[in-house]
Amino acid sequence: MLNKTIMIIAHIWFFLVFNFVCRMCSSYFPRSRCKKYIYIKNNVLADILIAKSISRDKFVESIDYNKMSVIGFISYICIAPVNTLSLIIGVMRSLFAQHNSNLEDLYDIGMGIVALLCVVFTIVMIINTNKCKNR
Repeated sequence: MLNKTIMIIAHIWFFLVFNFVCRMCSSYFPRSRCKKYIYIKNNVLADILIAKSISRDKFVESIDYNKMSVIGFISYICIAPVNTLSLIIGVMRSLFAQHNSNLEDLYDIGMGIVALLCVVFTIVMIINTNKCKNR
């Protein structure tokens, strides 16, 4: 039982790590290369979807808290469905007593796709925000 609990916690942790990449990509900086953004009117939704800072020296200005970068929107479209599906399959895989090779294959493919997309969007985010230091 403890092994199943640890595996479920690990799946949730991976989900949150990959979701954090989407949040960082969603931060809008006026001096970034991509100037396009989407304005989110709901403050609670904006707090959930958009990170307030992406490093120690890159902070989002208070007037830009509700602006989601188009790159972040695209990252949510690409990463979120596969990430959610991987979480569901991982939890199902942890709870089932019998071994199911189809779930194993789906989970491995899903995690590979999510990891590859996260690397791509992290590189895009670094290129997009390399001139946006606040200090």
